[in-house]
Amino acid sequence: MTVRHLMASSLVLAFVCQVAPADSPTVTKPTPARVQRVIDLPFEPVPLMFAGDPNGNPPDSPENREDPNVPDSEWAGVASIFISHDGNSGYICTATPISPYHVMTAGHCFDENDNGHNDFGTNVWIIFNGDGYNSHMVRPSNVLAVHVHPDFTGFNNPNINDDLTIIELIYPLPDDIPIYPVYRGLDGGDMEIQSVGYGWSGDGINGYTHSPSFEVKRWGMNTIDALWEDDEGGPYGEIYAFDFDGPMGNGFWGGPTLGNDIETTFGGGDSGGPSFIDVDGEWNLIAVNTFSFAWDYGGYLIWYPYFGSGGGGIMVNAYLDWVDSIVREWLEGDIDHDDDVDQSDLGILLATYELDPDDPYFDARADINKDGVIDQSDLGILLANYEMTWGDGG
Repeated sequence: MTVRHLMASSLVLAFVCQVAPADSPTVTKPTPARVQRVIDLPFEPVPLMFAGDPNGNPPDSPENREDPNVPDSEWAGVASIFISHDGNSGYICTATPISPYHVMTAGHCFDENDNGHNDFGTNVWIIFNGDGYNSHMVRPSNVLAVHVHPDFTGFNNPNINDDLTIIELIYPLPDDIPIYPVYRGLDGGDMEIQSVGYGWSGDGINGYTHSPSFEVKRWGMNTIDALWEDDEGGPYGEIYAFDFDGPMGNGFWGGPTLGNDIETTFGGGDSGGPSFIDVDGEWNLIAVNTFSFAWDYGGYLIWYPYFGSGGGGIMVNAYLDWVDSIVREWLEGDIDHDDDVDQSDLGILLATYELDPDDPYFDARADINKDGVIDQSDLGILLANYEMTWGDGG
């Protein structure tokens, strides 16, 4: 299986979905073209965790940043995802469960043509490694919908704002997979963030040395140094960015380094991955990581993922209305999620009634009580709520 991946490494994140490693599905995506932006950024973002100096103090390496993939890891719920047309070749990104039915990632992971549209439908595999490699996999048959933010325009269009996707599931995730609440505070700047991703890794001296992997997730930290506004005029910052300080703290936005073995940036395969903050002892998802960028030091360009470059992504707390419109309860029997129970829902249920789950026409959406079969119990629930709307029963 071939997979294109987003780059990730202890120190570097970038906007790019990339091809998966050789022993996995394969994927590779070109760097987006330079475009004119409505939100004027002082850098050119590239869609895509990285390590410090291998000879620094303390020394660092991609191996030092690996999560052990055990149930008591703080990042046991962070998943890799494989997006593919045919199940053989595709892209690798990173994703975070925000409810038992919803997993958040980046919009551009599904946007093969950089035009803001979902080019893959529900063809996504979600790989959890919380109890060893592939301890749980969500297959496309359990994906109800892929919600790309309606204002996302893609990397070939004026803005990089709104680069978010929520994958909605039919059946819930197992109880042992951690769920990470989204951050609902109003602040964002100057906060230390903990980032996790499955992308390219390496170090700030030698660049990328380790390919993305569906199995190996890495972590690192940085500080939100800059925020950019909502391109639709809203009150909250939507885009965040940081500089990737070397061991001596040489970032272009100033401030000391968090430490050679802590500070990070992104790589291809990290796209869609989480940045967390600690809220009263609980990790909250504050941002989705989406890009890396080079920095021009007066004509001397430092390219990512080397020390002196930068990375960033999308602030989730600027999109709470959209998140809450998807991560919500639905009226029982509203199979097609249009806020009423009607002939359309009844038709879906009857078309798959009593079919075996392995039948190609089986539609798990109609399994209202989630017991693995579509039978009289599900029909009874639907008929009890027939012609009700969300306002009546929600």
